[in-house]
Amino acid sequence: MTTEQDIDNTAPGYSGVERRGRPRKKKRAWLFPAIIAGSIVLGGVAYLARQADSWLIHLYRHQIVRELSSMQTRFAATGLSVSELGRVQYDGVWFSLQVARRVQSGARNRLCVFSGVHGNEPASVEAAVRFTELLGKDPSLYPGYNITVVPLVNPWGWARNLRRNGANQDVSRTFYTKPSAEAELVKILLRAEGCDVVVDLHADHAKRPFYVTSYDNPNLAAARALAREVNARGVPLRVGAPDAVFHRNDKDAINNARPNLGLYARRNGAKQVYGVQTPRGLDIEERVAIQLLAIDRLARTAGK
Repeated sequence: MTTEQDIDNTAPGYSGVERRGRPRKKKRAWLFPAIIAGSIVLGGVAYLARQADSWLIHLYRHQIVRELSSMQTRFAATGLSVSELGRVQYDGVWFSLQVARRVQSGARNRLCVFSGVHGNEPASVEAAVRFTELLGKDPSLYPGYNITVVPLVNPWGWARNLRRNGANQDVSRTFYTKPSAEAELVKILLRAEGCDVVVDLHADHAKRPFYVTSYDNPNLAAARALAREVNARGVPLRVGAPDAVFHRNDKDAINNARPNLGLYARRNGAKQVYGVQTPRGLDIEERVAIQLLAIDRLARTAGK
């Protein structure tokens, strides 16, 4: 402890107050590298999140969350003509892609409905199966249309609630490049059926609003009317296009880097093609109801 006797008050410059030097601020040399490292880590996490569908397949490959047999039993009980479009094989197991057809005498148009391209979009599959059940109960629905329904394009992924197929492919991106077994079967059907109207059911990210993608359709009124009707139910619409309908023309179809089922159908003769996207954030029953509404409205008005 310093006392008055310890202080030399005769020292030059002494003013009666003990002088203490301020400690120098240390240079934070670590700060910039830490920011760089943090940015790299965050970027890596974001990348993994975007690629989650790709690497999750390795974690959940053998985890079955849905039974295909129960869905196929419902499909077979619709009373429609149900057949096997083809089979795909993963891990030594065959998976059937089934198709139902409703044929009416004198029908001039064909409506083709696809769902379950992505296995983690169960509402689209449920909507397609319910649609076939409605057709079976009431044959008078949608006069003038022969109807083809493929409710489960990616059965392997659906059984595991995974977006991709057993070969770790996003089936939706394999209609022109890196072909998948599922896409090849659907392409055969599209070339053979002569679909006039194609409805491809999907579910988008939880926070992304409802929207429709149209592929060079001569009449966009049906899709825009559908979007307004969905909006009237309290479902927000995605911004950026009139009534949340994104129109893709034939040039887009040729140059698109991610050609999907809709683009392939349009380029192979389908007159009107619609991709319907419902947000995953909605209750599943509400999603199913919206997708059934989409099929109904597009079937009743798009061909006119």
